[in-house]
Amino acid sequence: MENLLIAIVVLLAILCCIAFGILSSASGTQRSIVELRTQLWSIRENQKEFTEIQFEALVDFMESYKCELQECNISLSDIKAVMNVIYKYKLPDKEEREFLDRLKVDNQLSNCRDKS
Repeated sequence: MENLLIAIVVLLAILCCIAFGILSSASGTQRSIVELRTQLWSIRENQKEFTEIQFEALVDFMESYKCELQECNISLSDIKAVMNVIYKYKLPDKEEREFLDRLKVDNQLSNCRDKS
């Protein structure tokens, strides 16, 4: 009977040690879970900030791109206006220059005759 009581006490002591080990493991696991949750929350917050920064950078880029496009449109309209003027008042080609030179000479001769 005494041996049975000693065996029961030893088994209870072993069970207590196992229970203590399980509890300490569980509390360590719980701490790890809490730390992991904190780290995930921190990562999520950092990601939100990073995403906001990226979005702001994208908005800035798009605004500068919009300004550049507007400047290009203004430049294109200026080029078109100049081309319209050049087309309307084009420089004379070789034949037209020769004709204008003869016309000028003829006008000078006519002026000289009229004065005489």
